[in-house]
Amino acid sequence: MNFTGYLKRWREYFFAGAPSRKTATPKPWLPEAGDRHIFLYDGECGICGRAVALARRIDSRRDFFFQPYQRVSEETLQNWHLDRNQCDRRVYLLEATGRRRSGAFAINAFLFRYRPWRYGVVLLYLLPPLLLLEIVFYATVSRTRRHISRLFGLQACTLRSEEHDVQT
Repeated sequence: MNFTGYLKRWREYFFAGAPSRKTATPKPWLPEAGDRHIFLYDGECGICGRAVALARRIDSRRDFFFQPYQRVSEETLQNWHLDRNQCDRRVYLLEATGRRRSGAFAINAFLFRYRPWRYGVVLLYLLPPLLLLEIVFYATVSRTRRHISRLFGLQACTLRSEEHDVQT
């Protein structure tokens, strides 16, 4: 693909929304979210908690509703084609338009809406090796976040940490 085609796909991704493997159904919505986008994260993870605290400071327009997935009913998650195991592995951004993004792409979609963060996201997509590094970094932190949380003295996902340690 040439540069023009790459730029066109990038523009479509951010302005029309990224293609989703599964079409999400935006209703039933979380009533407390209103018309805002919902950002689901692991409320028992110290790293996730710190990242959400930072994201709340960045979200000056209050376009996002940050909700631990543990507080969302199983029925609501199923309406978005999600389950608790998926939410335990990565963050999800459920947009008011019905689009669903996950992991590093959810974080990028959030940051793209605010300056000066937007320029960093554009740089990531213009330089694909940086985007690849971001995806690998996110996957590594996501997989080892319980150990990283303990290392830095953060809340360390206490409810499932033993179960996760046995699987890895």
